Amino acid sequence: SFLLSYLTGCAIKCIQDKNGEIEILDIRTDRLLDWIKKPRDEPNNPMIGSLPNRFQATAPDPVGAAEAAAEAVCDAWKKIKNAVYDTYVKDIVNYGIGTKNIWDRQAKSFWEISWTVDSNIDSINYRKNWRSHLPPVEGGDHCTIMGDWQEISGFIRSKNRGTKEKQDLFWRKLREGTGGMDLREGERLCSISLIKRMFPKVSKEAIGWKVKAENWPSTAYVAAIPWLKLAAERVPNLLCEEYARCAMNSASDVSREGISEKVGISSNALTASFLNLDGNFYFMNAIENCDRTPLKGTPREGDCRDESQETRLARDRLKAKLRDMKDKAGSPPSSFYGMLIMDGDNMGSLIREKGTSVSVALGKFTDSVHKTVRDYNGITIYAGGDDVLAMLPA
Repeated sequence: SFLLSYLTGCAIKCIQDKNGEIEILDIRTDRLLDWIKKPRDEPNNPMIGSLPNRFQATAPDPVGAAEAAAEAVCDAWKKIKNAVYDTYVKDIVNYGIGTKNIWDRQAKSFWEISWTVDSNIDSINYRKNWRSHLPPVEGGDHCTIMGDWQEISGFIRSKNRGTKEKQDLFWRKLREGTGGMDLREGERLCSISLIKRMFPKVSKEAIGWKVKAENWPSTAYVAAIPWLKLAAERVPNLLCEEYARCAMNSASDVSREGISEKVGISSNALTASFLNLDGNFYFMNAIENCDRTPLKGTPREGDCRDESQETRLARDRLKAKLRDMKDKAGSPPSSFYGMLIMDGDNMGSLIREKGTSVSVALGKFTDSVHKTVRDYNGITIYAGGDDVLAMLPA
């Protein structure tokens, strides 16, 4: 959603540079558009999508402005995809078979950009209904996230043992380049999924500022938020600190510094490290699962039962300390979370009836969403126009 909002913002900026005026979207206070116009790397960089993927504008040369805006979107996307490719794929492309061709085929043709020149706001809706867009039918092994797209190694693992081993080697090399935590064991991605996954790590090169999404709350963390607030109040601070130290000594890359601030949980010197752990470390069943909580002695591949006795003892210590914390808090954390999806109906008719005042009202609504969701222990993923997407604990 952030990438789509960013590309929309690039189109809007281009229209304005062509002396155009944005009619439908109140963009006067949009922070993302402000950063697109003037990129800077500051602590409060925008990282939530806030621009919907449609807008209405006027321009002295509407056709020329629309064509330039479409080109601006393509140029911005090219910079993003190239930043990911050059950082993570370029040096291992020889471990794949046809990887560069797969990448170019998928990434170059992914976006469909439509525009119409008309006085009727519904004309773009009619244009949308003229076609039926279907995902491509691609051969080879498919992406584990976007199942219609081919994964980029190019190997077919069912062919024989040799191709399976080559495919595994390709993804092992790619995982090593990402640091390991951004690409899980068994994940094999198409170019689009990999761009979405790794974009935050190269965002400074791609768009001009750092999108700090590495400590974005996971679904497990969001589910645990009410319990974390309860634990911070009821569990002795020293016990919180001991559990965090045990987790960080037992596992690599388990700290998510700053994540509690994103969701509005207050902390002190002793509770801060506990409240900034990977979300899986708050759940007993996750600690029992070595795939969800790999420790320093967990084998990179193979069965969890292959863990050494020392690693199993470390896992038992974590479970014992977490059990003690749950007793002190009075309850365990819930593992359930909800997705809040909002989409206004018949907005075109409302805008025709009420004019640009609707756009102004939607702008005010968008500005208020983040605080409202946070008041209910949630995380806003996207808020733009009449659309909202957020995660909240059940």
